[in-house]
Amino acid sequence: MLSSAESTNVGMVSLFEGTNFSITLTRALLEQLCMDLFSQTIDAVKTALSDAKIDKANIHEILLGFFNGRKLKRSINPDEAVAYGATLLAANLAGGVSNSMQDLMLLEVTPLSLGLKDADGMVGIVIKRNTPIPTKQTCNALTAVDNQTSVWISVYEGERVKASDNHFLGHFLILGFPAAQCDEIKFENTFEIDENGILHVSSVETSTGKQRSMTIANYEGRLSAEEIERMLAEAEKFKHVDEKGRSRVAALNALVDCIYSMKRNMEKEEITQKISEEHRKNILAKCEETIKWTETEKQATKEDYEEMREQFKEACSLK
Repeated sequence: MLSSAESTNVGMVSLFEGTNFSITLTRALLEQLCMDLFSQTIDAVKTALSDAKIDKANIHEILLGFFNGRKLKRSINPDEAVAYGATLLAANLAGGVSNSMQDLMLLEVTPLSLGLKDADGMVGIVIKRNTPIPTKQTCNALTAVDNQTSVWISVYEGERVKASDNHFLGHFLILGFPAAQCDEIKFENTFEIDENGILHVSSVETSTGKQRSMTIANYEGRLSAEEIERMLAEAEKFKHVDEKGRSRVAALNALVDCIYSMKRNMEKEEITQKISEEHRKNILAKCEETIKWTETEKQATKEDYEEMREQFKEACSLK
């Protein structure tokens, strides 16, 4: 009513203990009462501009204020703006082209990053936040331990480093592939989101072709807009902590990779011919000792892992 009139009457019969209520509500008073809510919409606009890496000075046509005093665009009714945007999105998805749309591109995007939980309990991002959909992305993964014959493919959405701090979407189990050394069994994991926002995740073990998959509809177990905003705020709040955790895990992985690389070298004839059998056994013993250290020292820091890696390389020198 106040979109077209400066004021309106509001009345309620028997509001409290038989007492009627009436008031003349002006547009100015309504705007004052709702100003905190209106300010929240500006925060959403700022976030959208930041995500798109666009400065507000580069916005040429607008429906409302905030953009450095630019003249409002009145060719689109603000009440019809959402419907207009939906029409553009539908036309883009259908491949429709017209002169009026040549310079317009409207795409739906993923609100949060999507990824897989790894052996360290971290999330490896497969589809980044704000990726236009439909989209399809593939990543590779390897077995984490020796003689592994099964693996869980666990899917999460969110911006945090630890899987436990993100939103769990689902998982499936692949089993029956041959036992082998760490990093020898390879998986191709594919994430695909269609134009309806439906997520399809599949994984193939490349040596046997064994495959499993699952589908997550855009309304099944997904987060509300409020929950997404909360998770984004938490990701920003704990950004420093997450980066520290990511660096720690990277240092651990570098140490573990160094150990398994050395174990593989001890099986290569061209290397073992250069050292004595006793030296070879000492190196393998050091490998096992260091692996057990990584399994027991759960509170080790990034610096601890880096120091242990240097000590391991020195102890396992082939000279």
